[in-house]
Amino acid sequence: MKALIILSAFLCQPILAGTPTEALKSFRKAAKKEDFAATWKVTARFDGLHPKLVDYLEGEVRQSWELFATGWDFEILEEKVSGDCAVVVVNEVRKEGSRGGIDPDPAYLIKQDGEWRVFPDPSGREAAQQLAKQHAATYEKLEKWFKDRKVVLKKKLEK
Repeated sequence: MKALIILSAFLCQPILAGTPTEALKSFRKAAKKEDFAATWKVTARFDGLHPKLVDYLEGEVRQSWELFATGWDFEILEEKVSGDCAVVVVNEVRKEGSRGGIDPDPAYLIKQDGEWRVFPDPSGREAAQQLAKQHAATYEKLEKWFKDRKVVLKKKLEK
């Protein structure tokens, strides 16, 4: 019986943590704790980058810490997956828990080695296109989808 429970937990783990939304939640949790190793683990990485660019990307990740330290947060509204690319739609939440406004933003992710990872500057589609050039057309489509959904979501959130 124990083996069945352990096997079930092992098999369900990818389902529970294997979505872009779950990756973004892991990124947020690690950033709030200012745990660089855990934050970097769910951050997209690319081989062959110049060390100065890697330093810059690490700085982008640390900038997330500063936002969370001031009480900034976000609620997750929905996600769209296209192959190994995804966008998660988020809306700002203030420290006291109220919405920071009704202005949904995108968070772009990429699947690397079977795991979803957040771009160092999550809302930067340009960075996603430049770092993952083979997926540039997919990110353009995701951006278009996001822009169309943003209009619908803003109306929905305003009610």
